[in-house]
Amino acid sequence: MKIEHLEWDSEFFQKKIGKVVIEEFKYDQFISLLEEAKLHEYELLYVFTPESFFIDDQTIIHTGGKLVDRKVLYNQEFQNGYCNPEKVLEYTSPELSNELESLAYISGKYSRFYLDKDFARGDFYRLYLTWITRSIKKELADKVYVIKEDKKLVGMVTLKQNKSGGEIGLFAVFEYARGKGYGTQLIDACKKALSENEIYSLKVPTQLANRNACLFYERCGFRKTSITNIYHFWL
Repeated sequence: MKIEHLEWDSEFFQKKIGKVVIEEFKYDQFISLLEEAKLHEYELLYVFTPESFFIDDQTIIHTGGKLVDRKVLYNQEFQNGYCNPEKVLEYTSPELSNELESLAYISGKYSRFYLDKDFARGDFYRLYLTWITRSIKKELADKVYVIKEDKKLVGMVTLKQNKSGGEIGLFAVFEYARGKGYGTQLIDACKKALSENEIYSLKVPTQLANRNACLFYERCGFRKTSITNIYHFWL
């Protein structure tokens, strides 16, 4: 077990944050790791474990840690031939609209940064505001697609791509506009953009607790490839 210092997280949240990946748990070693983290003035450790491995309740109670997320990664291999979804547009404005900002916050309602009450609520909003702002600037995404209804923006998705595949970052539809196929159209827009570059693989992370999202992706043909348990240990 080794602590990886997370520079971006530490600077953004203004607290020293580290990451630990655990494949095999030994209580004494873990307690020593927490003591080492305190010695080096870490304030928070993200601890990642595989799907089938959970830190035992006794350790959690003793150390004050908490399971804050079970991150699910979905993937889909698809074929070419997607037509342009009827209501989907690429968001090209350099200015962030109020609707797009609200959708970014909605996309993070199951985020560990929202659910972990030891984070200030303002930290969550700053994080997702930064994410969507840098996405429309094409720093964290290559494409931002939106859907409009009665001239109002009601749904959005951000897409990052490389030679091996694409990945969805932020994805949300306002509750009052759901059930109309808009989410599927946004997924299809991502597939179309990828296929135009001869890329036929798309992945998307979500949270296992977000059952509706998991069911939606599975209905769209995505397959679950991994689950990672994420703990927060505040020191």
